[in-house]
Amino acid sequence: MLAEHTGRTAVALEPVEWAGLADTSELAPPGGFSGSPAELLRARREVAPFRGRDELMAWLRSWAQSGAGVAAWLGHGPGGQGKTRLAARLAAELSAAGWAVLWLHRDAVDVRGLADAAAPLLLIVDYAETRPRQVVAVAEALARHSGGSAVRVVLLARTADDWWQQLQDDSPVAERMLEGAPVTRLPVVDAAAEGRREAYRQAVTAFAAQLPAVSGAVGLRGVDWAALAQQLQAPAMAGEVSALTVQMRALADLLDAAADQQAIRPDTDAGIDGEEGVEDRLLFHERRYWLKVADARGLTSVLGRETLTDALAASVLVGAADDDEADDVLSRVPGLTDQPRDVQDRVRGWIAALYPAAPPRPWDTLQPDRLAERFIGRRLQKRPGLAESLAQGCSPQQATRMLTVYARAAAHPALSRVLNAHLTRLCTGHPDELAAAAIQAAPQVEKPAPLLEALRQITDDPVVSVDRLATLADELPHSSHTLAEYAAHLAQRLTDHYRARADKDPEGPLPDLATSLNNLAVRLGDLGRQEEGLEAIIEAVQIRRRLVEQRPDSFLPDLAMSLNNLAIRFGAMGRREEGLEVVGEAVQIRRRLAEQRPDAFLPVLASSLNNQAIQLGDLGRREEGLEAIVEAVQVYRRLAEQRPDSFLPHLAMSLNNLAIRFGAMGRREEGLEVISEAVQIRRRLAEQRPAVHRSELESSEQVKAWLETLSDS
Repeated sequence: MLAEHTGRTAVALEPVEWAGLADTSELAPPGGFSGSPAELLRARREVAPFRGRDELMAWLRSWAQSGAGVAAWLGHGPGGQGKTRLAARLAAELSAAGWAVLWLHRDAVDVRGLADAAAPLLLIVDYAETRPRQVVAVAEALARHSGGSAVRVVLLARTADDWWQQLQDDSPVAERMLEGAPVTRLPVVDAAAEGRREAYRQAVTAFAAQLPAVSGAVGLRGVDWAALAQQLQAPAMAGEVSALTVQMRALADLLDAAADQQAIRPDTDAGIDGEEGVEDRLLFHERRYWLKVADARGLTSVLGRETLTDALAASVLVGAADDDEADDVLSRVPGLTDQPRDVQDRVRGWIAALYPAAPPRPWDTLQPDRLAERFIGRRLQKRPGLAESLAQGCSPQQATRMLTVYARAAAHPALSRVLNAHLTRLCTGHPDELAAAAIQAAPQVEKPAPLLEALRQITDDPVVSVDRLATLADELPHSSHTLAEYAAHLAQRLTDHYRARADKDPEGPLPDLATSLNNLAVRLGDLGRQEEGLEAIIEAVQIRRRLVEQRPDSFLPDLAMSLNNLAIRFGAMGRREEGLEVVGEAVQIRRRLAEQRPDAFLPVLASSLNNQAIQLGDLGRREEGLEAIVEAVQVYRRLAEQRPDSFLPHLAMSLNNLAIRFGAMGRREEGLEVISEAVQIRRRLAEQRPAVHRSELESSEQVKAWLETLSDS
């Protein structure tokens, strides 16, 4: 009707229901550009033309239109590689085809309404590596989607390393959505020199057309930008040069040429020359914008340039969720600490005017990331005490952001030699505020070495308390490639602490020592150090046997857990007979415990029975393995009757395993009966939560098809 009555043939859908979830900060403000030269580089402003990616765009179109249901894709690459531009191009095409498009805001919390998507939806999560909890929330919401329409989730990140696997390890729901999701590392757009020259010429022309709207804010008036663009020659840019680097060079060349015409000279210490210094060249012009706005607001007569720059750096480095956090951040900036509230309020207003944000956030930040990171790097190189001041009183979110931005700034070749050491010292000097944040930030950055070194130094401090070490251990994810070495080191330090205390007081810390040994075994196993891990878990079992002799009611569950872990360790080393013996003892203990407290221990008994069945099957003891899996099915059936929401998936899993066991023994008819029940359960579950259970249903259907091809023996 809208098209009919307005004459508009292309009508784009905007998801009004989710307006509160949308990130609109990257879009051009209603009044046009703000005056920041860097604004022309923002990916979603799409000032420079989109180039290349023909093959990938064709694949993305096909992927998006491949049918109903939920599907995810991860695109990753270093900053400036064109991830956001690629997503924006896909969003524009799908929007024109009738899709709703939602760029999810980083602060969006309640995303449950995504389950109600009725029109085809493209959901884009930028900087996904820094938003794992939000990605999990999205997965949980979309698990309830009916599957009647297409939902495509585009995740953009700098890496696809630790955080990607950790996300799936920590959340079964996220694992179901992301397992098997295509992952693409974006190459440079223009690998050939001629392509880079063409990209440069296009960017120069595009920027020249828009610079009249912003150049006055940096004091460049009366410039014939089109003529200037004609005079510029594409420079030689060797090696793998990102799309953003080409665009930054084009914008910097235009601004520098105009400044030369008007005899405006950059600071003598602005930075280094060549491609590595293009950020510094742009920052010179961005600073002119900052100071002109500050002068117009009467701030330059009250505060010095250094204080104003520190305040802006603080806003970029730690951010603020609301006005109260903004006031707190600014109150810790050297030079503002002793200023009256009125001056601090004016500074907050100045930053908000430079980079406006939608409420409740008081300000946005300098973009693109590479420019912000270079700004922070240069600032901290000159004034390392700024980060020290900001570290005191940071919220956990601010601390993680600060270390993430700091680590990425330190990774720039021009800054790493100095900033890496500064970053490590910052963390070791503020362990209460920053140690946990370092654990959170390390998997999110490309070069986490300074953070890992800081964690090691904090852990190895002779005066560190065992309570602090235990707190750090609690912060660690269950598995992490980046943190694996540190996790094992921390577990060893905790074990050493408890062992030293046990030498003085044999009765006191034995439970803690056993727990630390159990955890140490897991961490060593993650590193492939099987023999050392085996030694640790054997000692944990020995200690817990002694504790059980003294207080069986308290320590039998812990002994069963350690025995289960020991069985896993034996299995990993190929020592199946020993593993079977140990898991058998764990089953016996958990069976006794389940008789006394079924609600607490029936689930773990079923789990151990399932493991025992696998161990027996691996040893060729099929009849005994069948008995174990039959008992596991019986236990899960009982649990599912009481709590179907929690245990129906487990019942279906054990039925699936039982059917496979029947098939391996040639008992086709019994296997078909069992797998038919598993298929029925999983079909009902898939109707309720298709994104979670559809793949499980397909697995059971494959087992059923396999059994149908067998003949009874």
